[in-house]
Formats: sequence, structure tokens, C-alpha cells
Amino acid sequence: MIFPPPKKVDEIQNDLHFHDFDHENDVLNEDIEENGNVEEDDEEEMEADDQEEDHRNDENNDNEQEDENDNEDHEECGGRSGKGLGLLRRPARTLLMAQRVMAIRMIRGYRTISGESANLLAGLPPWDLEAKVLARVHSMRAEARRRGETPLPRQISAWRDELRRDLMAEWQQRLSQPRAGLAAIAAVSPLFEEWLERRYGVLTYRLTQVLTGHGSFGRYLCLMGREETPGCHHCEDRPEDTVEHTVGECPSWAEHRRVLREVIGDGDLSRPGLVQAMM
Repeated sequence: MIFPPPKKVDEIQNDLHFHDFDHENDVLNEDIEENGNVEEDDEEEMEADDQEEDHRNDENNDNEQEDENDNEDHEECGGRSGKGLGLLRRPARTLLMAQRVMAIRMIRGYRTISGESANLLAGLPPWDLEAKVLARVHSMRAEARRRGETPLPRQISAWRDELRRDLMAEWQQRLSQPRAGLAAIAAVSPLFEEWLERRYGVLTYRLTQVLTGHGSFGRYLCLMGREETPGCHHCEDRPEDTVEHTVGECPSWAEHRRVLREVIGDGDLSRPGLVQAMM
């Protein structure tokens, strides 16, 4: 469900409309579409994701007795036995890649945004962790049936709630050592629970660019090969055009900055400061 943003968040979003992004985003997306990929660092990131996922799977494997129980559960339900569960780890990378695409669409972001930051901004726990919760609930129900018990709905709900708390803790642990999207994750992580539990506000196309740095900023466009230099076109000394420069320093946006400060006060205009003001 999408909830309408309150006045304060809406004003912050309006005040951050510093650039005319639409044309450059269309050109950038067309360029990505023609080349059939994103920047090389992004591809390396996905390879690193695969290696890291294998490592996590090895660390999080249940002991041998739990594996045997899980295999029996699958056989009991008419599923594959033995080796079947081992195969469930292999499509984890494909699963996370699919989630990344969906999360980026939800936050109206550029396709070069990392999966970790996109999931956090969208409020979507990684699907591989969600799958672990579902698998564990199934295992607990099957184990109860073997003992001749029939779990009540409230008991199953309690199991699920407990496992989801573990899921959130594991997700936070992952975000403490992100591989990409560092700035956005650093801005939101201190307010992790508040961000996920909020029932107001949606991320706009432009606000997402401010939080991620993936947008019409000289630094990003230069990295993508759309600008020859990362310098700001509005400043004579051509400092690097970053989110921080646009939001907090560039004199061309002084009036927009004044209106923004009327909404959030004289606080920090960094990305963590803006997220704090939204909360």
C-alpha cells in the first residue's frame, strides 16, 4: 500500500527538485539499454554478490540433524529428497537480482543502484532471508506433525514473528558491511527500524537521486561517460558536482536551499540529516 506523504516530507521533496533530470535520465537509460549492461563496477559487484552469497550459505547451514529433518519434510510433502534442498542455494543470486530490479522500480531509481541500497530504501528484506523464514516455519510445522501435534494458527504466527526478528537482525548485520551503495545505506541505517515502520512518504524520482547519488550530478554522469568532467556547470571554479555540493553549497540553488531550511530548520543538509528530518 502506498501512503500519501505528509506536508513536511512533501515540502522536502519539492525543495530538492534542483535539476531538470528528465532529459539526461532518458538519454542515460537509452545508453544503458543499447549497451545491454551497466557500468563495469556494477557487474563486478554482482559477481561479488555471488561469492558472498555462497559464503553466507556455508556459514548459515543447519547442522546435519536439521538437514536430515528438512529432507524428510520434503519427502513427506512429495518433494525432492536429499540433494533437492542443496539445489535451493544455487538460484539465490538470480533471486536477489530479480528483487533488485523490482526494488529499483519501487524507488524510481537509476538501474545502476545497488541491490542492497535499493532494498533498504524500498523497505524490502532480502528475498533469500525471507525464504529462510518460510523454510524454517515449514520445518517446524512438519516436526510438530511428526510428534502427533497440530500447531494452532497463533503458535505458527508466533514462530513466524520470532523468525522475522532474526531476519531483521541478520539484515542489519549485512548492512553494517555493505559492498555498494554506501552513502544511501549510511544515511538510512541509523534509523533502520523507523524507516521500515513508517507509514507515510514515498520516494520520488528526484529524492531517490539525492539519497543515492545516482542521478544528474556531474560526478555520477562523468563516471557513466555522459560528462567529460565531474565539475559543476553553475560554478565558475567548477568544483566536483556531488549531492553534497548541490544540496548544501552551490549558489545557484540558494533560494531553494532557503525554502528547504524553512522546513527542516538550520540542521545538517547531508543525506543523514535529510533522512533524519523526514523521520
